[in-house]
Formats: sequence, structure tokens, C-alpha cells
Amino acid sequence: MNLRTIVLLSFGAFLTGTRPAHADTPPPVGYKEKCKVELKEQEGTTCEECQNGPGDGGDPERCEKQFAGTEFAYACQTYGASFWTEVWCKGPPREDEGCSCALPGAGATGNAALAGLVVIAFGRRRRRMSIAR
Repeated sequence: MNLRTIVLLSFGAFLTGTRPAHADTPPPVGYKEKCKVELKEQEGTTCEECQNGPGDGGDPERCEKQFAGTEFAYACQTYGASFWTEVWCKGPPREDEGCSCALPGAGATGNAALAGLVVIAFGRRRRRMSIAR
């Protein structure tokens, strides 16, 4: 096998064998938590908190299962990837404020793909330079 094949196969194995990172990072400076029971409750609405996250070896769908078959609906999720709190409410729906359910604080997996492309491009450039000599 040549070096290029080894690099490509290694990178492919890395991408298929890795899972998204669930490491928490601190919130950005000045971050104000918008997912709190007191912020989501309104007249005629009852909200409850549910601690969640795979960080304690638990089920990331714990809250969904807990509130299944009830009138409670998912409202939001606090900052964090390993541990977070979900707020579930029952009552009249709130005006749409956007979803905070994108797992804020989770590491990005797109950086690994970018690094792989850089390695491939560098390998091609290096090979072209050695052929030109």
C-alpha cells in the first residue's frame, strides 16, 4: 500500500469509528440562560424541570420517556452537552421563540473532516513537489 491509501483508509476509519463529542464547554462570556421554568411559565401553564444527559450514564431520552403520555410538551434545554436540564410545560402554547435544542456546548465534528481534507491536500502537494524535482 502506498502512503496515500494508508492515509485515506485511516481517515475513513476515524470518521466512521468516532462518535460526536459530549464534552461540556463553559458558556460564552455574558451568556444568560433562557431555559428556566420561571421564564417559560405563563398564565395557565405549568412547567417542570427534568435533569438529563448521557454524562451520568443515563438515557438521553429520559425526559421524553418520563413525559410520554402526558399533556406536557418539550419547551427547551439548558446549556450543556453531558448534563442539561429540560423544561417541559403543559397549557397554552407559547409564541415561537426559536429552539435551543441544538446541544449547545457540544464539540463540532466538522473540524475533523476539515483536518482530513488538509492532510490529503498536503499529501498531494508534497507528491507533486517530489515529482517536479
